[in-house]
Amino acid sequence: MDALPNLNELGSDYSSPDGSSAMNIRAVGYELVVFVTQWGLMLFGFGVLTKFIAPLNLVSPSMFLGLYFDAAVKGLFALVLSVTWLFVWDRQVRLYFHRRGK
Repeated sequence: MDALPNLNELGSDYSSPDGSSAMNIRAVGYELVVFVTQWGLMLFGFGVLTKFIAPLNLVSPSMFLGLYFDAAVKGLFALVLSVTWLFVWDRQVRLYFHRRGK
């Protein structure tokens, strides 16, 4: 069984040719773009939910349990947005940690 890594020591799977521990600027830029895109999509989704979806009556409130069904439909829409955000995050993690050629 492998030992747990010590977080107090510097360590990485990348060593630069000159032996320094400088970060790869392209990788940092890529991570920044993905991070900003993910948060942008999430905030956009919250905006769509609050401005457009929440005020709508998707199911007639006069029906038996109509308000509950209306809330459930809106919750399903929020769930779809969350799953989409998690899919983007999963693709980013797979690309970053499971790169080809390792």
